[in-house]
Amino acid sequence: MKFKLPGKNKCGFTLLEVLVGAAILTASFVAILTAFDRLNRASGEMTNFVKANFLLEEGLEVVRIWRDLGWTNLSTWPDGQEYYVVWGHQDSPFDQDVDVGGTNSWATTTTPTLTDNRFDRRISISSVSRDGNGNIVTSGGSDDPGTKLATVIVRWTYGQIEMERQISAYFTNVF
Repeated sequence: MKFKLPGKNKCGFTLLEVLVGAAILTASFVAILTAFDRLNRASGEMTNFVKANFLLEEGLEVVRIWRDLGWTNLSTWPDGQEYYVVWGHQDSPFDQDVDVGGTNSWATTTTPTLTDNRFDRRISISSVSRDGNGNIVTSGGSDDPGTKLATVIVRWTYGQIEMERQISAYFTNVF
């Protein structure tokens, strides 16, 4: 059985339903836009991680090119000194300008250089020591002039957070 109260207007109840529905839709849109914004930011930062990894790999390839062009390119590097790596025929602080047969080459510099106006990439080459059994050791042992440790470091900022990735590899004088 349905009761109908005298003097009650159903128009006000319909208006209330519309307002509640509009509030629910607005809250849903805000939640969706917030999720989209967070995903977009995460995607941008993931892109930076991927670029940093590519720069790390490219840094090791640069060291490999220098090694292949002549062991003195690595053996004369000041032990542990970090240098920025740039593409282009430039004078290097220690004549580490390696010409690959043209006007363009990889070179080192002490001048701070950013890649894509964001990434700070540096390379350092360190001496390697070996124990009496020929195993690489971090302390003690004797210097192995035919092996060098290359470390590539990439730094960038994300908001106010300093991000850093690094990779190291051993290179030997195979020629």
